[in-house]
Amino acid sequence: MLQAYPPVPNWYTSHCACVVDTLNYYIYASRNAIVVLDLATFAFAKTFLGAMQRINAIAAYEQFCYIAEGNRIRAWNLIDSRLLVAYKAIHKNDITVIQCIRGGTTLVSGDKSGALVLQLVSGDQCWRSEKVNSEIRTIAPMCFAGQDYLAIAYANGMIYIEKVLADLKTETVYQMTHAHVNNLAWQYQDGNQATATTTTWPLLASSTRRNREIYIWNVPSESKHAIVKIPPPSPKWTEQQRNTLWIELAWSPLERDRLWVSSYMGNIIGFKINNGSGVSKGRLPDVHSRIAFSLMWVNQGRRMVSYGLDKQIVYWDMHDSVARVQMVTQAAFPYAIDISAWNPGQAAVGMGDANIKVWQFLSTMTSGKDNFYQASLMWKEMQGQIRHVKWHPEQDSKIAYSNEYGRIGVYDISKTKNMRFKGYHDAGTVSIAWAGDLSLGEHGMVQDTLISCGVDGKILAFHAGKPHFAPVLLEDILAQANPAWAKANQAKVNTKRCIIDVDPGHRFLAIGNTDGVVEVYRLDTLKIIYVCNALTVNVTAMAWGGKDQTYLAVGYRSGNITIHKISIQENSPEIPIPDSTALHKSDFHKKPINCLAWSHHVDKMYLASASEDDSVGVYGLKAENDSVHVIPEAHFKQHRGRVLTVCWGYEDTDVLISGAEDRFIYLWKWTDYLYPKGKHDRTSAREKELSMITKSPSMGNKSEAATEVASTSTTATMEANQEVVQHAKKKRRVPNALMIASRRSQQVLTQDVMLRRSLLLAASIYGGDPLSAIEHVKSKIPAHINPALYDAYVGSPYEGDSEVLDLFFGDKNDMRHLLDLEESQMAQVKERSWPLPGSENFDLKLALDIIRSNTQESQSPSNMIDWIALALSPSAGKEAWLAMMENTATQLARAGQTVLAATCYLACSKVYDAINVYRKAKMYREAIAIAKIRLPPIDPLIPTLYAEWGDMLKNSTTEEEFAALCFIKGQVPGSTVQAINLLARKQKDGHLFWAACLACLLNDSTADERISQYIQALEKRATRGSG
Repeated sequence: MLQAYPPVPNWYTSHCACVVDTLNYYIYASRNAIVVLDLATFAFAKTFLGAMQRINAIAAYEQFCYIAEGNRIRAWNLIDSRLLVAYKAIHKNDITVIQCIRGGTTLVSGDKSGALVLQLVSGDQCWRSEKVNSEIRTIAPMCFAGQDYLAIAYANGMIYIEKVLADLKTETVYQMTHAHVNNLAWQYQDGNQATATTTTWPLLASSTRRNREIYIWNVPSESKHAIVKIPPPSPKWTEQQRNTLWIELAWSPLERDRLWVSSYMGNIIGFKINNGSGVSKGRLPDVHSRIAFSLMWVNQGRRMVSYGLDKQIVYWDMHDSVARVQMVTQAAFPYAIDISAWNPGQAAVGMGDANIKVWQFLSTMTSGKDNFYQASLMWKEMQGQIRHVKWHPEQDSKIAYSNEYGRIGVYDISKTKNMRFKGYHDAGTVSIAWAGDLSLGEHGMVQDTLISCGVDGKILAFHAGKPHFAPVLLEDILAQANPAWAKANQAKVNTKRCIIDVDPGHRFLAIGNTDGVVEVYRLDTLKIIYVCNALTVNVTAMAWGGKDQTYLAVGYRSGNITIHKISIQENSPEIPIPDSTALHKSDFHKKPINCLAWSHHVDKMYLASASEDDSVGVYGLKAENDSVHVIPEAHFKQHRGRVLTVCWGYEDTDVLISGAEDRFIYLWKWTDYLYPKGKHDRTSAREKELSMITKSPSMGNKSEAATEVASTSTTATMEANQEVVQHAKKKRRVPNALMIASRRSQQVLTQDVMLRRSLLLAASIYGGDPLSAIEHVKSKIPAHINPALYDAYVGSPYEGDSEVLDLFFGDKNDMRHLLDLEESQMAQVKERSWPLPGSENFDLKLALDIIRSNTQESQSPSNMIDWIALALSPSAGKEAWLAMMENTATQLARAGQTVLAATCYLACSKVYDAINVYRKAKMYREAIAIAKIRLPPIDPLIPTLYAEWGDMLKNSTTEEEFAALCFIKGQVPGSTVQAINLLARKQKDGHLFWAACLACLLNDSTADERISQYIQALEKRATRGSG
């Protein structure tokens, strides 16, 4: 079972939809995708990517679909969604219209320059002409008396009637004019008229984009047979609505003299054309609320399909003049989906075009597919992209939402009332969660609480029933309830809380951080009970569920998923030891996780994950003692874009609904997409179809077509690879242009040496005997454990050579000595060149080289003038020289010339400015060196720089030990806690040992637990060794 709520057709064109009677398909283009609907039920049938960019026009005959993208045409097989051929690019400009004639054997296409091309679908023959230098708006083919004709409308108002000859050439037989012509339609003929030798030509209708008049042409006489005027716009409409007009034309196949047209606001009106006049006769209900772009006949005129700017696709019953199906398609991304527990057939969809779609999807399962698309839009007083939606847990008419601007509110769908809260976050994604009645101690009780967390790191608690009340800053209350933990987190100066979630029982509040740390608090006491630092990347998704709703799933930007079991804990420590392993860690996805959702099965646990790799994963979970066994069960890869959201159904617990950037909303069963036991192809549908397009076989001038396709593919691949490489370099590279020796020392030193030095550094700052701390931890090791298991890392903290490291963390004199070593290191470099940030070579003597190159590359002489002015400024006095030097430093900093900018700032004694230039460039070694040399030892900026650098390095698994040293040296509140956590995060025996020693030296509250953690790890290793 795969059902879909498809996206909107392409707008402002009459040529992106068609009907295939032989297959009973309605086909339309949505951006670069083809969407196919089954006309028997109007249900979704299939979709595929037909182009790399936006599709301009489509045409179809039997199972073949022809797609125009840019100046190229490709042929696809509708039955198996397979690309058949890419035709030679005969057009030089974008194609605007395609038609099939002569029983599907010949393609006719027109472009923006006025070029007309006829070619056989076999590619053996083609003909191109340019009779009018104006865009071809539409082509209406017609077979009359056994001869093929084309009515061609140009943007300049010309209408040509072309006779198609046997050799595909055309001959102009008639001409008319209709200013700004937009659409043409031939009167329907019966089979005898099309093939017999008759002299009565069918009538031709033409419409424009600017006025209300429709001309009915007597073609042989090139005269107007009748003029039809559509009703004028209502004076109640806005000026924009009155001035917006798009007239589509469709002669009825059942009544030859009946012409149906689309009018203002998408009104569809019928006119009786008789005796040279047009009389209004019949009107369809006003279902559309904006202009309509397409009118397509189905079942020989008994049904019709229209779509318009109001995002609706309407399936009309022309006999009863009623809309059998109204589909409000998606014109924007479905960012979030949530199903109401009180009304399990109703889903709220947060859309990217400032509305919430309330979708009655369950009607398909009970009363037929005609009701599958029943939906209503909540748009009143909404702004921006709706990023999150949550149904109220107890009131089935209220939906909480947050938008891209950080605003939060509750929408009452029963009253169509939008209640926006007074407080708000900074712009960006804001996660929200219902928390019931929340007691905040001295701050009182917040009833019907809605909690939010934004990219600004703030956590707010709102009273849902009183939106005019100011929100409570919950993060401050959490800090007051957990002072020790709050103090420990002060050292993480660059880390913010970014996401929250509350379990369905309103017992736990989970908070995700930008550094990957997960915190869990009890909502009744607001005490912290659990911390996990298993991963070091941004937390992007969280969800509570599983047995007793006590399992917490966490998704990360890296694509990993961790599972945690949370329980009520009494007398939990003030500073919990972070869990570095979690119950389970999954790497099923390779790109960021956007959403996680637990199923509603009673006897089983299933978890679904939506990822930016275009897929949804489903996992089965089995609890085993203190662990959980996770098995991939299904892999859904039907989306052609990054999957943004996923949720589980309540009625049928195997059903999921997912939404993605392809603007599709799919309803599917995970049992239909089981994960194979053997080798699994992880290629997404988008990757497969785009690969078909770039590697498609060519027809016509094969060498030219193949070269163009290959060139496009190669260029796209090279650009993509270059972007990936540049992004990786940008992410990986931290400029270290000056202090080469200290950087190399950091790279060369072993983890063991840095672990030992962390104890010595802490002792030099905070006091204590490092040897006593080591002996205390060693004394706790059970006698039965073989010393060979720990002798390698248990020893003196003075072991190992780390002169440069010791100097870097020493005092001012040590830093001077280190700079002497750096200078000698530079002197040993034979080939010298001025570096860009990140280079290892640095020589002040070559500073003029970069100045010279900059002036040579500049598009303006201003750079040279600036340097000349700077050189001459001393003659104007000290103040002028200082002002010029500072101005030059500012310009260099903006240009990314960090070293030169800092040098100029130092020259005019702007020490703090020089430090901040290095600081912004993440060149903390240089910033710390300047601060230690130029500032007093007690300046608070020095420890702040160490702490900032440690906070930046802590997310790198290869630099955790050095980050711990920075935190120790930082001496800011909580820095020692972060240092201990970093040493222990890898969960290796040696790391756990030195973390325990450091905790003992500092008399940390977790010292005994750290020792127990180390002993347990040692016991496990001993057990494995003996086994």
